[in-house]
Amino acid sequence: MKRKIIPYNPKLKAFARKLRNESTRSEVTLWIQIKSKVISKYGFLRQKPLGNYIVDFYCYELNLVMELDGLTHSWERIKEKDYDKELYLNGLGLNVLRFADSAILSNMDFVLDYIFKYIKCYEINDFTYFNRDDLIKNPLNKLTRLKTENRNVPFYWDDSGRTPP
Repeated sequence: MKRKIIPYNPKLKAFARKLRNESTRSEVTLWIQIKSKVISKYGFLRQKPLGNYIVDFYCYELNLVMELDGLTHSWERIKEKDYDKELYLNGLGLNVLRFADSAILSNMDFVLDYIFKYIKCYEINDFTYFNRDDLIKNPLNKLTRLKTENRNVPFYWDDSGRTPP
């Protein structure tokens, strides 16, 4: 697959490097799993600038961005920024998987299963494999964003196993 070049703000490059060097515990934990599992056959990048944003994990081969959300992502101001970021990424044809930091640290097996499920659906180009319970609304999204029509689908999971309010 030919790599799609997504332009980015060059001013973000140094900050992205700083974020990579100062990764959170959940980012390091997921990165180790990504590099050591079957997922490693895909090229994932950490703290990758895309447009005017920096995403936690990016895989161009899967059109996939993974974002890890700490407690600050429950603040209204941050939710709005995350929502704008996700709309921008979806506009580029990228799917976004969101996980709470606590899910990474407390239930990695479920998180990895969820990532594998996404990869399987992407490889066969059929997201109907996800049932209604798997299409958990991203807490940042409106109900209208839940419509899939075989295109970008927001995914979210936290360690409670339920959709956040």
